[in-house]
Amino acid sequence: ARIAGGHKLDRRFIDFNDQAVIASYFREMTESVARQSDAKALASIIAAATALDVTGIAAPSTDADAVAPGLVAVVDAAQQVIDTENQPAYALISAELWREIILKPKDATLEYLRSAFGLEEGEVANFSLRPAPVGTGKVVVGAKEAITFYELGGEAPIRVEGIDPHHGAIDPAVFAYWAALTNNANAVVEVDVATYGTA
Repeated sequence: ARIAGGHKLDRRFIDFNDQAVIASYFREMTESVARQSDAKALASIIAAATALDVTGIAAPSTDADAVAPGLVAVVDAAQQVIDTENQPAYALISAELWREIILKPKDATLEYLRSAFGLEEGEVANFSLRPAPVGTGKVVVGAKEAITFYELGGEAPIRVEGIDPHHGAIDPAVFAYWAALTNNANAVVEVDVATYGTA
């Protein structure tokens, strides 16, 4: 698929050789493409995720000294990824669940993950926890090899400049291309914390 965008600029920036304006335009457009590309990658992960069935599993404790509910969801989802004989590499966590996790002592969080996964310290260190707009109360855990995201390399995004003499303008634009391939949907798992304990 393609991400593209362009605008009409007064050609005086070319006529007076004002390269700073042109350079800043392409810099901002490149940043915009990068943000949109990241959003496409996230959407691909969410779309591929398999929902974890938590029917009958007791809801995580909400006591102040208990493990954060979001972290419990991370472990449950990661365990399902491990059951597919894949190594969990990342957890994407909704903002409110992330806040609860990040306010807990870091050492306690790492120790909980280490003991829950049965992993070595270095393996836990390579497991990435990060906030993301995955939906309120949700966590997505995945293996690195579950989804492959492609972007056109080289000088991407491609820069194009057209001339519009009738309007005394130039038409700069950028074009980028991407693709997502789901290799193993079972190695990407989504948990909705609100469904814990439901019949």
